[in-house]
Amino acid sequence: MFNLRVVSLILLVLFVGYTGYTMSIAEQSLVSFGYQLISSPDTAQVVIDLYLLLS
Repeated sequence: MFNLRVVSLILLVLFVGYTGYTMSIAEQSLVSFGYQLISSPDTAQVVIDLYLLLS
């Protein structure tokens, strides 16, 4: 029977692989997407408000 650590490790590797694959085929990089969001004053204010709310 599988140990909980083995199952957790397998799921972690699958998640990391899927995330890496998804980011590699994306049309826009994560950095440029973040910059585009922050460059809009309204969106930047929402991000700052959410950050302050969660901290």
